[in-house]
Amino acid sequence: MTSRLPYAAWMKQHLTNDQYAINASDPLAVARAVKEGIGIGFPAEHEAVDDSDLVRILPFSNEWSVPIWIVTHVDLHRTEKIQAFLSYI
Repeated sequence: MTSRLPYAAWMKQHLTNDQYAINASDPLAVARAVKEGIGIGFPAEHEAVDDSDLVRILPFSNEWSVPIWIVTHVDLHRTEKIQAFLSYI
């Protein structure tokens, strides 16, 4: 596994290559595989919390958090819509 995502290091430490049923970079493909019972996955917290088909099997870890950057065009970052979005988050 060559992913730079924080949970990839945990997986590399705890799993061997023969324990991987699927390796996909598409989050929708991973979500579908998990829902079909193929294995475990690391979905975004805000998506998984509302999905009754998913069951948390590991406790949350700050080590797996990923920073999110919000980038806007220089001419748009002071607009009302962008400011409302920034206030919301």
